Amino acid sequence: MTHRTRFLALLPPIAGIAGACAVTEVRETAACRQTYEFGNYGCAVAAGRVLDSLGQPVVGALVGPTPSEDGIQFNTPYATTSADGSYSVKLTRFGRGESDLVWVWLRASRIPTHVDSVGVRDSVRVQLRVSPVGAIPDTAVVDLVLPPA
Repeated sequence: MTHRTRFLALLPPIAGIAGACAVTEVRETAACRQTYEFGNYGCAVAAGRVLDSLGQPVVGALVGPTPSEDGIQFNTPYATTSADGSYSVKLTRFGRGESDLVWVWLRASRIPTHVDSVGVRDSVRVQLRVSPVGAIPDTAVVDLVLPPA
């Protein structure tokens, strides 16, 4: 029995007390899930920060992908940046591709705060590695910079 196995074997007696069942949930949410819709061939993850040109975090920006360049479809999740400007998006691939590497444009958008203002956006071309269902994907770290509002 490995050290990790012994640790996990101790979780059931204390799960109700310490909320240790979250350990299992973290692993499950980190792995590419089988969604059973239109053929799920895995997932890719991008995470990072959105900063302004002065290096300050942009709070509340939307970050998400555009369609992949190889024509294979992904879902289009968007994340909202937190107080430190960080985000994380997991893309699920719904089509078999020739490679596990795919190019997408990752876009950050600042939502306008006034009716007469214009939203600001920027994007960057990113190569992501698609991991198969059940595997834990690598995270591509991508920071985006938006001009000040």
